[in-house]
Amino acid sequence: MFRRPTPGEVEEPLVFTRVERVGSAIAHAAPLLLGVPLFPLLGNIGFALLPSPILAYIISRSFRSRQSTWGAFQGMQATLVHLMLVVLVFVAYFTGATADAPGAVPSQITLIAFVIAFLLFLYTLWGAWDTAWGYDFRYIFISNFVDKITAANLLRHELRRQQREARDRGNPPDPPTSPGSQP
Repeated sequence: MFRRPTPGEVEEPLVFTRVERVGSAIAHAAPLLLGVPLFPLLGNIGFALLPSPILAYIISRSFRSRQSTWGAFQGMQATLVHLMLVVLVFVAYFTGATADAPGAVPSQITLIAFVIAFLLFLYTLWGAWDTAWGYDFRYIFISNFVDKITAANLLRHELRRQQREARDRGNPPDPPTSPGSQP
């Protein structure tokens, strides 16, 4: 007859390691983990969010040095999104500086920038959630651009490693070739 499958037979194992998943989730959630606690101390949300892209970039570089393509990609995506978030918050802050008088209404640019920044903040939390569970999260507009950056960075690292090995063996290094210049 039929036998009931065991949980190990039904569930697919996660492709990414726990370190990659946690590191990527921290990179995506940096505005929540750093920006929100720093806001009461600094009094300006723009300055409180400044460490977020720095932390995400450090995590991306860490994964890149370990040759973890997925972790480097997730960290670089988070870095670019956090930079956009910081720029939007500063735009909203500096365009709203004229509305300091009591009862003054903020300009439409200020409101739009804050709404977009808040939605982008929520989007980064979605990225943190997905990467924590091991899903391959890709931001809508920047993932293809970041894919090219990550591939180029990892290829450059691999070429340097090959040149070091060739130099250590006493062989001259092969000149790098571009994809279109094959004989």
